[in-house]
Amino acid sequence: MKPVIFISAVLSCSALQAQDVTLAGSLPSVKNGKLELSNLDEQKWSITTDATGNFNETIKGIEAGYYTLSDVGTVYLSPGYSLNITKKNDQLVMQGNGSKENNLIQQLNASSQKISEKLNKGEMNFVKIPDFQKQMEAFRKSQYALLNKQKLSEHFQATRKADIDYTIRNFYNEYGYKYGVDTKKQENFYKLMESMGTNFDHKKIDSAYKAMQTWKLTKEQRKQLDSIGDLGGSFNEEAAFKGSAAYRRWMDQQFTTLMYTKYSKEFSGRMSQEAIKQKAAAEAVSNTYIKNYWNYRFASQALKTSEDLKEADSIFQAFKTTNSHPAYAAGMEKTYERIKKFSKGAPAPEFEYQTVTGEKVTLSSLRGNFVYIDVWATWCGPCKAEIPNLKKVEEHYRDKNIKFVSISVDELKDAQKWKDYVINNELKGVQLMSDNAFNSAFIQDFNIISIPRFILIDTEGKIVSANAYRPSNKLLRTQLDQLLTAQN
Repeated sequence: MKPVIFISAVLSCSALQAQDVTLAGSLPSVKNGKLELSNLDEQKWSITTDATGNFNETIKGIEAGYYTLSDVGTVYLSPGYSLNITKKNDQLVMQGNGSKENNLIQQLNASSQKISEKLNKGEMNFVKIPDFQKQMEAFRKSQYALLNKQKLSEHFQATRKADIDYTIRNFYNEYGYKYGVDTKKQENFYKLMESMGTNFDHKKIDSAYKAMQTWKLTKEQRKQLDSIGDLGGSFNEEAAFKGSAAYRRWMDQQFTTLMYTKYSKEFSGRMSQEAIKQKAAAEAVSNTYIKNYWNYRFASQALKTSEDLKEADSIFQAFKTTNSHPAYAAGMEKTYERIKKFSKGAPAPEFEYQTVTGEKVTLSSLRGNFVYIDVWATWCGPCKAEIPNLKKVEEHYRDKNIKFVSISVDELKDAQKWKDYVINNELKGVQLMSDNAFNSAFIQDFNIISIPRFILIDTEGKIVSANAYRPSNKLLRTQLDQLLTAQN
């Protein structure tokens, strides 16, 4: 069985001049709202939808390449395209100039998604390696066949082939991770972890972990899978990087692997994971564009999770000395200014969100109480895992002047799903829904990029912690007790 090999195609960028592109169509899920078109260079264009979700926008300055359109996903645009996008029965339909490429992207992604779902559900955990290799080879051939059926530009063909090959690499990595794992025993393992919170019983955890691994890879098998995942891979394919999300995921995984191997000493020390991966990328990548991207991504993540102003300043200054991308510089500057503005002791930004019953609640209306905020969503597994612990904390402090506020960052189109979850699971405290998911001003002000996220505010509306302890961490109660004692 031949291993998956990266297609050695010339991934040359289009030399076409930037021209206007027209995007029109109907997305009923985005009524009276905004669609956002963006690219890896932090360029963003806003598209307005009417009361029925219809839109028609001429966008200037578009160059040939891949973009992300909210509520749609990846789209390929080229100067002069006039693309019509509609959604019917949850299916995207593309028409007009540019539809051939974009319908093909949807088709290729749908085939990939089927395998992803099988891997996620554990349906391939007990497939033997030779059989898995045959399935991956058949998948690659079928994807190539779809691509070769149509006459498309060399640039598009090459980037799609790269995406197919790196998608397969990612499948091999996930397969190796889940090989031989009993999904029911794995569920028990996760439930055990959640029930322990931060009070780990390592013997029980080790026993449950070993029990879920019914089959184990030998060293030779592990080496074989790793070699297939890495064979022919490069850190410096700029056109593939811009056009393939699978390639970027593969690179991210490579940096994580380096963190645990080559940089294990730093990992066991005081350096954050983001800082280690930033270092790994800086040393492994020579292409300027790709180096700038990872430098920005990892530095931005490190900055957004930092509460210490000295540490934040150190991250920011280090980034400035190594970055040469203007848009990334502007993005980091914005993040850094938010941290300085909303650091410990500063007044917390205001919000006004609605409850399940439609009542409006502002942060200032809770003044006089300590406010513990849980930023979550109904689709977030780790968020929901914290809810039982949150309920216990709420009950413990029910007679104290602490308000527990949960802010959902679900999309507005999922408002009913959020309401049903709150009611059916009898969630306590003040339950609110943000007005624009992760793009809500309050969420943006706190640089929130992942959830769950917890925020603690004092009785005067000042920030105690922008990244507070989770309910499952016993240190949260210690901190709350100290605040209540100091007040008395």
